[in-house]
Amino acid sequence: MYTRVFLKDVTPFPPLTTYFSGEDEYIASESVYREVTSLKEYRLPEHAEKIGSGQQGTVYRIAPDRCVKIYAKARYAQLESEAYGRAMGSPILPKLYEAGSDYIIMEYLDGETMLSRLRRTGRLTRENAAQILDTLDEMKERKFTRIDIALFHLFFHRGGKMKIIDLVHAYSQSCAVPIVLAEGLQRMNLLESFLEHVEAIDSERLRDWDELIKRSG
Repeated sequence: MYTRVFLKDVTPFPPLTTYFSGEDEYIASESVYREVTSLKEYRLPEHAEKIGSGQQGTVYRIAPDRCVKIYAKARYAQLESEAYGRAMGSPILPKLYEAGSDYIIMEYLDGETMLSRLRRTGRLTRENAAQILDTLDEMKERKFTRIDIALFHLFFHRGGKMKIIDLVHAYSQSCAVPIVLAEGLQRMNLLESFLEHVEAIDSERLRDWDELIKRSG
């Protein structure tokens, strides 16, 4: 009944050309952000443990509570560190300890991803849906222009609180409807369940998503 909302072809919104349009809002966190940034390149310690890799780069655990993401392109490092600067203090972000020309050092999230949990349980609960919606709301509150996230970038952290990783495109792409999220749920045959939960929790949001998709194309 509700899957029609996401199963149309959607033309992506054009990418942004300006990353700091809300300059006044950025100033509040800029001094903190400057303290952890540098121009140096990262030298990986011998004890580092590789924990993941992808198109943007590779992540290594370097301490019990810290990991480093080393980027394939300097531009990715710049975009992600700038995104941390803009969203500094958000409860859904890992702590940022240091950022350089080709890396960031951030809090290691010792928790299960949403993707892993859904694979393990085979179901998406009302609570899971509410946590996803709360995360999207926080992204919007922090003025992300890409209000979307992959299931494997959503983490259950301490006390069940949600955290997200991968902010490279948080302010460099524009998307008001969580298409990537929906595609991930659809591949697991859980999209219908998610949208039914959204209808029960916030039916107006579902109508907004439907309207945005219609307007986009």
